[in-house]
Amino acid sequence: MEASGEGHRILKPETLSSMWTKQFGTSDALPAMCMGFYQTWRNGLRFVGHGGDLIAFHSLFLLEPKEKTGGFSISYNSAGSANKTRTRNIDGLR
Repeated sequence: MEASGEGHRILKPETLSSMWTKQFGTSDALPAMCMGFYQTWRNGLRFVGHGGDLIAFHSLFLLEPKEKTGGFSISYNSAGSANKTRTRNIDGLR
């Protein structure tokens, strides 16, 4: 994937690559932390992304670099069900 907007490069390819490279992980079987992103695996694909939560607002941004696909999800007024909503959205990326 390229880090560009309106035809102009935003990040050098090597910068983006280092941001998506594992920086910390407790086990190869568990998702790792990158620079501002985390890794996760679903349906045999490796995603890098970031999510955020407030009391009634949740967001999730995931990219799959090899397949050049991704998704962005937001939900409102779902206090107490962020994990269920997030898991359902991630599992939908096939």
